[in-house]
Parts: sequence; C-alpha cells; structure tokens
Amino acid sequence: MKWQSLLLLLLVALLVWSSLEVVQSKHQSRKLFQQLVQSEKQYDELQIEWGQLLLEQHSMATHRQIKAIATSKLKMKVPDAKETSFVEVSQ
Repeated sequence: MKWQSLLLLLLVALLVWSSLEVVQSKHQSRKLFQQLVQSEKQYDELQIEWGQLLLEQHSMATHRQIKAIATSKLKMKVPDAKETSFVEVSQ
C-alpha cells in the first residue's frame, strides 16, 4: 500500500509538471508567432521601400542619360549667368 501511495504521488507530480510545461510551451509558441508576424510586416515594408528605391534609381538614371546625350551629342550646356537674360511681360 505504501508503494502505491508513493507511485500515485509521483504520477500526480508528473502530471502537474507536464501541465505546466504545456502552458509554457503554448506561451512560447504565441510569442514566436507574434515575432513571425512582426518580421513579415517588416519584410513587406522593406520590400515596398526597395521598390521605391528602384523606381528612384531608374528615374535618376534616365535623367543622367538624357544629360549625357545632351552634352555629348548635341553639345548642350547650362548657360552662364551672363548668358541669360530675363524678359518682363506686361499685361
């Protein structure tokens, strides 16, 4: 009878320990899921920023290309201050 009581007490202790481990595991799982969701949100934001930077780079490359063609092939340049004049239009 003494062994049965000791075995029952041991089984109850293992059951309580197992229950606490399940609760701890569930809590850890929820924390990791929150981190996953947050990381996915950050990934999406970075993807949007990357797309915007690519568009900006493409835009800048186009302007640079136009300027290079204008200066090399058409021999165009930005006029100096003394080469510019202002025309006043009266109404």
